[in-house]
Amino acid sequence: AARDAARAQMKSDCAGQTEISNHGGLDIISDPGVLPEDKDKVTDALDKAKDAEKKDLDDITIDDDIGRPFEWTDANGMVHTGSVAGYYSGDDITIHNGGTSDKTEETVKHEVGHHDYEKRLTQEGVTKWDEFWNAGDNKKTVRNGGKMPSDYAGRNADEGFAECYARLRCDGILDPITKAKIEEVLRMLNP
Repeated sequence: AARDAARAQMKSDCAGQTEISNHGGLDIISDPGVLPEDKDKVTDALDKAKDAEKKDLDDITIDDDIGRPFEWTDANGMVHTGSVAGYYSGDDITIHNGGTSDKTEETVKHEVGHHDYEKRLTQEGVTKWDEFWNAGDNKKTVRNGGKMPSDYAGRNADEGFAECYARLRCDGILDPITKAKIEEVLRMLNP
């Protein structure tokens, strides 16, 4: 019911011009302002995610307006500005893509990471990850003596998992202990 209400709201916001297509069993909902190349970036990122990790996702909504650029700091302390953001809710992911961004793939995979953490991991997997994230200085960034790839990953264990998942699935650049832990935990997905 919530999904139907969200679709109806988006159709209303877009004067009924919302495009709904199916991609690998997922409904891709996009507003008319989404450029084809931006939609392709989202679907390409989904194609690269492993089937077991995106199981039970229902919808991916792509909106063309984030409203404002935002900044994030990477593990090396470099500040980046971007125009893509996302969020996960229930079994749905929304990607706000305000323009071409090299972070679209990482953003999609970050949101798939939230899906796995919140819906797909066994309780044992969540517990193992939470214990790892909470141990010592692990929640700090690598540059500050911890294990996380970004400041954002230090917000909570869920964000830490999503950030590490995205890095693992995008470029694989993670602290070796963190990489081993997330690979171990990902073997604990519910069937």
